[in-house]
Amino acid sequence: MLESASTPVPAAHGSVSGAPTGTVARQVPSRGGPRLDQAPPIVFAPLGLRAVPRFTQCPPPLLDLAEPDAGNLAYEMALPSAAVSPAIAREAAEVILDAHLLDEKVIGSALLLVHELVAYACRFTGAGEQVHLALRSVEDGLQVTVYDTHAAHSHPRLAAFCDERRRAALERIPELVEAHLGAWGFGATYPPGAGTCTWAGLACTPPGRAA
Repeated sequence: MLESASTPVPAAHGSVSGAPTGTVARQVPSRGGPRLDQAPPIVFAPLGLRAVPRFTQCPPPLLDLAEPDAGNLAYEMALPSAAVSPAIAREAAEVILDAHLLDEKVIGSALLLVHELVAYACRFTGAGEQVHLALRSVEDGLQVTVYDTHAAHSHPRLAAFCDERRRAALERIPELVEAHLGAWGFGATYPPGAGTCTWAGLACTPPGRAA
């Protein structure tokens, strides 16, 4: 059966606070930035779909010379949909998290989360295509987001069946996130991207601050 891939569907949403699943998580402005119990703002588009700015600043602005820390972590990377990609993503994430002085109590779980989410995204992305990984600081800690190319189904039965497949593929994520007081969910990626966005967050304790 052929169907349109452009129909958005409600996000499947999980939270350790006992919030109901199957609801759309909305981004609410927060003085300190987004929180882990909310869906991330979908500001990322696959590299090939980024819009070219109409005007270009010349000379370009100066480089950001701030030292890396847990509060300015923001990285994106594209990886092939391949069996080796989860291990590569984990190795890259380890370098990034070490450089940004992430709380050592969280690094092990964060690396496992990266590995699991990239492996999951590859299951929903065809060979020869790419998955995208984003790591960023949020108000409460670290948020890991992956984008796969499997778009939402417009047919309700197919959509429900696919959501169950995704939850089964994410079976290790709820327990991992719950241990660090975070939240997780997935939903349709907004244009100009296509496919599905899946996110999970871990609350972190900055160095020097009591847990």
